[in-house]
Amino acid sequence: MCRLRMAGGTPERELGFGAGDRATNFVRRLRSPWAVATLVLFVAHLWLIRSVIQNGDGAVYNEQIERGIVGMRTTHVGYILCGIVAHALSPFDTDGTMNVVCLAFAAAGGAAMFMIARGLGASRSVAAVAPLMAFGIQAYLRGAVLAEVDVVACSLVLIAVALWLQGKVAKAGVAFGAAMLVTPITAMSIPMLLLTTRERRYARRRWSTHLRDVAVFGAVSLAVYAPLAIVFWHDYWYGGRGLLHAPREPWSVEHQVARSIQFLTSSAGPWLALGVGALVAGIATGAPPSLGVSAALVLAATVGERFLDVPVQLPQLCVLAALVVVVAGRLPAPWLRWGVLASLWLSTAWPTYRDVSGEVHADVEKREVYRAMIGQTPKMILAGVRDGWDDGLPFERVAYGRTKLGLGLSYGDLRNKASSIVDARRDHAIWLVGAPPPGAMAPFALAWRPEKRRVRGLDYAVWVPGGP
Repeated sequence: MCRLRMAGGTPERELGFGAGDRATNFVRRLRSPWAVATLVLFVAHLWLIRSVIQNGDGAVYNEQIERGIVGMRTTHVGYILCGIVAHALSPFDTDGTMNVVCLAFAAAGGAAMFMIARGLGASRSVAAVAPLMAFGIQAYLRGAVLAEVDVVACSLVLIAVALWLQGKVAKAGVAFGAAMLVTPITAMSIPMLLLTTRERRYARRRWSTHLRDVAVFGAVSLAVYAPLAIVFWHDYWYGGRGLLHAPREPWSVEHQVARSIQFLTSSAGPWLALGVGALVAGIATGAPPSLGVSAALVLAATVGERFLDVPVQLPQLCVLAALVVVVAGRLPAPWLRWGVLASLWLSTAWPTYRDVSGEVHADVEKREVYRAMIGQTPKMILAGVRDGWDDGLPFERVAYGRTKLGLGLSYGDLRNKASSIVDARRDHAIWLVGAPPPGAMAPFALAWRPEKRRVRGLDYAVWVPGGP
């Protein structure tokens, strides 16, 4: 390595070149609060990771990732591309890999929560509670360990907000553009950045600086987002998950606001009121990012809440949690401060971790049941599932490694498809989940015969090919 000493008109300084300097800078980055927080959060939640699928969306996304198909469901092209790369590099199966990937993004989003709280004035110790608050939100933790598109996008939005508050506007644009590629519902969160100024309220050039920041942010975000959105424009707009055809509820501001309120109250619990108070006080005093968060909450409630089972308010709720931590951290007495922070976290974290760990365990058990069933009858139909999409497709993925085979059916689907099953699936056993409705099995009485099979301690009615 060589070092050049430069002087002349300025204080003497050294410019280092070589592998030693690069290694030193790399180590420093690894020891940054952001990197340390990400690693700690990731490792702390690995105990919840299993190779399971939570719903039909996860099943079809993972199949698409395995097949390396980019041009389908392109409103989530960022998620699919990330999954394809991870699948190529990972030694594990796709289902487990995607759960790990989503946990890694969630951990990075949790680290961003720490940086947001720090940027709003919290001490290091107080700011460390902010990531815990995010993981205490059920939609966040569930999506982190049971792969969910929306948590990846939420994490990127939180990273964008943290970078924005640090003045790293271009990097914030990169993060937000990437979030838009994961899901376009990210657009509902844009007021959190556009309405948050970094200068003091009465700074002389506050708005000129802000407009410059917005221009840079917008240009970089579009540079990241637009190319892929243009390349896949037809599917992006007109595909089954396209902007014009994605399943959504009829327009009703009343119902949309009600869904938002239900999500916020059930997710935030007792600290929601404190968060709303912090927003009101912040708007009155011009404290960031109160105005932006409030506007994003309103925008998501009135425009974005048309997609059932999509937590469109999750990024706003996470930033609101960071504000709550900052406010509670200003309490004067240490015993009061930490008592309040611990109580607020436990109020949501305890039921969240209990419920999500229970769901993971239940998904593991279902996976083992499906494997045992297919071990007994390699060709089979699972009838009586609650929903052909969210329950039937995960069964097909576990049993056959593919989806949309028409082999995981509700009893209504079984009745509607009875004739086609009799014609084309006579070599398939039919396993029943729960008691069938009267007459549901009548079409199969001539070509199948009922038996009892035992799987993992439970008895199932099974109609096997062969007739009476």
